[in-house]
Amino acid sequence: MITLLFIIPSCLLCLWLGDKLKAGAVTLSFLIIITCAISLIYVNSQTPIFGDGYAQRAYNQKIIDAAREDEYAADRERVIANDNAMNSVRLSLKDPDSAKFSNSKLGKSGAVCGWVNAKNSFGTYSGESRYISIGGKSDIDDGSKEFSDSWIRLCN
Repeated sequence: MITLLFIIPSCLLCLWLGDKLKAGAVTLSFLIIITCAISLIYVNSQTPIFGDGYAQRAYNQKIIDAAREDEYAADRERVIANDNAMNSVRLSLKDPDSAKFSNSKLGKSGAVCGWVNAKNSFGTYSGESRYISIGGKSDIDDGSKEFSDSWIRLCN
């Protein structure tokens, strides 16, 4: 785009200058060719459009695009794992619709760890409890040593 913004006015300037100087068609053509060549060299110095600089720029862009794709895939996996974990935890609650999740994170071995607060049998929120969800199965902190050991092993 910058090339067009530079070449078109430059060529028009060459035509105007050639008309003022009563230059012939050969001279005008020569001026326009020189103007185009200078424009291409200038643009290539700013943003490579040919040569080794272009190849390096294309290679760098390919690496950036691959990194973005990997990051997108990882984000997608985290979202899916977190959603699956929340659904699994909800299945073990008395009032699944009241569940409020916080501090969810991916732990080790594909585990999703976090905190959940939900209503109990009396209809009041019972306070936040830790949960671990892995492979579609969830455990909510029941105060047992097994849960604490699992939390330390998978979530820390």
